[in-house]
Amino acid sequence: MNLIEMNLDKIIALCKKYKVAKLWVFGSILTPRFNDNSDVDFLVDFDEKHIELLDYADNFFNFIHEIEAVVGRKVDMVVNKSIKNSFFRVEVDETRRLLWSAQ
Repeated sequence: MNLIEMNLDKIIALCKKYKVAKLWVFGSILTPRFNDNSDVDFLVDFDEKHIELLDYADNFFNFIHEIEAVVGRKVDMVVNKSIKNSFFRVEVDETRRLLWSAQ
């Protein structure tokens, strides 16, 4: 988790830039299994009221690209409302840690 804590100010700045309503981290980064080869798993809610439909994809992929540059690792970004698998939903909900909330 030190990787996130060391870069939290930069991550929050990106959340503001890319109109993120909430950002969580989940997965191996929160466990002793996290290692030099691990990616970082994020769960995101965007403030869709303030993102034009035609800009949504650019906003999403640019956010990922910049987060990867900040943490220096591959990032898996999951949009919260897109989770359909109930087993994955339970796993994410039980393990996620909130990093940013616009409210």
